[in-house]
Amino acid sequence: MNTLNSSELEDIAINKYFGNVDKKNLDEVISLLDHDICINIVTDHLTHNGVDEVSNMLSGYFNNYNKLWHGNFRSIVDEERQSIVLKFDWKIYDKDNTEDSGSNVNVFYFKKNKIYRIWIFMSTQDNPLK
Repeated sequence: MNTLNSSELEDIAINKYFGNVDKKNLDEVISLLDHDICINIVTDHLTHNGVDEVSNMLSGYFNNYNKLWHGNFRSIVDEERQSIVLKFDWKIYDKDNTEDSGSNVNVFYFKKNKIYRIWIFMSTQDNPLK
């Protein structure tokens, strides 16, 4: 099995995953995910399992906010375990263009070059990914 190097792990997590989240490009985000994807929002005790649940969660997120931004990424990469930890800042603007912002830590795990687990630690009280 081929494994991803540090640059590839960062490219997928930052440029492809978050780049497409910010563009609200659902099909491109889903194309990066393993069919058994699990997104665990640890700070909210909430889990989304499988492509259908994750797609529904992301659709709601994309529909509830006019603009999404994720940036100022800092990473720790573990090539051997095919994982990357990202610390980043985010801003979201709701339908009234009210801004909310914070910093998160996400841990991405890869299997067969696809994202199959994301653990999310949010800095906000109001989880926009419900």
